[in-house]
Amino acid sequence: MAKKATAARNYGADNALIQGEANMRKTTGFQNIAAAFDAPMNRMKEMASVISRKNQARNAKVESYMSALNANIDVTALTENDQKEVNNYLMQSKDEYAEAASAITNFTAGTPEYMEQLDIMNGVKNGLANLKTELDGFEQSKGTYLEEFKDLSLGNNTNRSDTAANIFTGETRFSIGTGGHLHFTGSDGTSIPYSKLKMPFKKDYKQAMGFNDLFTPIYNSGLYDNNKKKTFEDRIRIIAESNPDGMKSIIADGLTSYGDYQSLVPLLEDPSRQDELTDKFIAIASGAASEAAREGKIQKDKKNRGNGSGESATHYAPQYYTDLQGRKVSFRESKMPGKYEDITKYLPMGSGVTPDSGDAEKPDGKLTRQEIIAQGAKEAREANLTEAGTMDAINKKLEAAGMEPMSK
Repeated sequence: MAKKATAARNYGADNALIQGEANMRKTTGFQNIAAAFDAPMNRMKEMASVISRKNQARNAKVESYMSALNANIDVTALTENDQKEVNNYLMQSKDEYAEAASAITNFTAGTPEYMEQLDIMNGVKNGLANLKTELDGFEQSKGTYLEEFKDLSLGNNTNRSDTAANIFTGETRFSIGTGGHLHFTGSDGTSIPYSKLKMPFKKDYKQAMGFNDLFTPIYNSGLYDNNKKKTFEDRIRIIAESNPDGMKSIIADGLTSYGDYQSLVPLLEDPSRQDELTDKFIAIASGAASEAAREGKIQKDKKNRGNGSGESATHYAPQYYTDLQGRKVSFRESKMPGKYEDITKYLPMGSGVTPDSGDAEKPDGKLTRQEIIAQGAKEAREANLTEAGTMDAINKKLEAAGMEPMSK
């Protein structure tokens, strides 16, 4: 079979193609491909520059916010556990603040979103300020407690005393709550904010002096009638209700010799029985005032008797009365019974000596009031009775004779 003839290859220029390219160039002009790629690149560079400037501005703004955050708190005086608590709070606060400071740069000032972030930042700053203030106060309270604890009043109830001891010796750790506020756990298990932590009170010497001064005029007067009693009890109530800690100090610290208040100590443990404590305190004080008046009257009577004419170094001034036989009698009591005897003298009739008021002779041959008193005093001395016992013995004799007892 015969082969088909093959056309010869032409490696010369394609004139038609060349002519078409020439015609296109005439129509569109020369195209610079490199320049076409440079334009978008330049635009991207400009955008990157703008973004960089914005980032720098934002970072500068965030840094200015961060520099306004005072997070420097000295923890060197705290226990190791308390230092950890404070440092953890500081780290959390810084993170929260930095996040809000970064977010706020994305919002326009005054918008709700902006104000929300601003509130977060202000809350963190306030919390740190509160923490610093309360830590400083805590350290000061701790120093005061350790310096004065020996002079603290026994009138503090056990819970308050134990709570303070645990907190200020570092046995009880604190926690940091919302707003940077310190919280402690009391000895009874309750949570106590630092702002409500009560320091144990000291012995109240000043209040005790004012309390004791109320008894002085009563003792000096030797009188405690209903009017004086009402006035005295009103003043004691004012002390108890205006300064309850002072009242508790008087009760528990032995700062007065007027009355025995030890029976009230158990009531100090129960704050709910404050009214009962006050009423019983007033009652005991009133009883002590009555006793002070009685003792004052005894001393006043002795002084008045001693100021009469005829007193000597060994005997009181004479007292006069009329005996059963109608004789005038002079009776001088010994100042030192056992060493010097009482002196009884019978005066001549018509001597002009007038018996003391209340000492007139009784009808039907009975002893006079003065005779009964003299007789009772002598018997009491022989029996070595106390002053109170002497008074009771004489009063029993007077009552048996139908006479008014001597004032106690």
